[in-house]
This record gives sequence, C-alpha cells and structure tokens, in this order.
Amino acid sequence: IPLGVYLSIHESSWKEKIISSFTFGLYAMPLFWVATMLIHIFATDTYHLNFFPASGVGDPFTKGWAAFGDTLWHLILPLLCLVYHDIAYITMQMKGAMLEVYQQDYIKLAIAKGLPKKKVIWRHAFRNALFPIITHFSALFPAMITGSIIVENIFGIPGMGDLSVKSILNQDWPVVSCIVFITAILTMIGMLAADLLMAKLNPRINLNK
Repeated sequence: IPLGVYLSIHESSWKEKIISSFTFGLYAMPLFWVATMLIHIFATDTYHLNFFPASGVGDPFTKGWAAFGDTLWHLILPLLCLVYHDIAYITMQMKGAMLEVYQQDYIKLAIAKGLPKKKVIWRHAFRNALFPIITHFSALFPAMITGSIIVENIFGIPGMGDLSVKSILNQDWPVVSCIVFITAILTMIGMLAADLLMAKLNPRINLNK
C-alpha cells in the first residue's frame, strides 16, 4: 500500500516507470512457474544458492522453539509464492485509486488552501483511495487461511488446499463439505471486516440502517 502511494506521488518519474514495469511483470508471472524457479534457484545446488528446503514444513522430530524456527524456514519460499501476486495487484490498485482521487475537487481545494502536501496525501486522499483495497481484502482474507492448492502440491505442504484435492479424488465428501463450509465462514468474516472498515473510513456509511 505505501508503495502504491509512492508511485502515485512520483507519477511519470523514472523510478515510477521502473517500479511499475517490474510490478506489472511480477503480476504477469504464473504461480506454478515462480514456485518451480524458486525451488530450482534457492533449494538446489544448480546456482550454489541452496539456502532453503524444497518441500515439507520441518522436521517432525524437532521440538520447542527449534521446531518453530525450522517451520518458518521451510515456509519462506511458499509464502513468497503466495504473496507476490497480491503485492503486485494491491500496489497497482493503490496507485490507480490515488491517481483517481487526486482529480477530485476537494483535493484541488485542499491544495489551493495551502495545506501541507503530506496532510493532503495521507489525511484526505489516502482514506478515500483505500476503498478498492478494502473490497479486495474481503476476498483476500479467506484465501490467506484456506491456502493454495498449487503451492501446497509443489512444496509438499499438507494444507487445506492439498487436503481438499485429495478428498475430492477419494470422494471423501464430508471433508469436502467441511472445507467449503470453513471457506464460506471465512468469506463472510472477510466481508464483515470490509464493511466495518468502510464505515470507519467513511462516516456517511451507516451500518444501522
């Protein structure tokens, strides 16, 4: 989100063009290819950068804080695969929303009144530009919890996405129903959180009606 605000402030600069081009490229890269390349580069000896494990979630015989650290170390590459697409999307969405808000009359009035640039950006423009991001959050929240089928299969992670695929193949419909139910509940929670944030940012929205 701060990167999107930065790009909107420095529109048409060489930094903005480079970062925007990189963000578009990041958004266009398919998930399965990125996951495969991360394993090939950082989990094998091909480029002598074998820093991370290629699969699993840690040694099951490790206990205590060592097990916690080992699990985090195993999840670095999968987490990168899960977030890079949304980081690129939210960055460009925030940039576009800020540029649209800049064209509004109240922003021009605030600038004409001589308000500091930071105050105009963060107090007036930023709050109204957050609405598209909050709308996206309602769909992002359940996706973060339920996991990704592709990432879990490539990295060998026993998550809910992998469980749902195996349950469908094994025709274990009670498990499939539970996963769908949990996803629906998380979607409702995400939509409720988005509505509450909308009402917090925009006093004109009345949730009591």
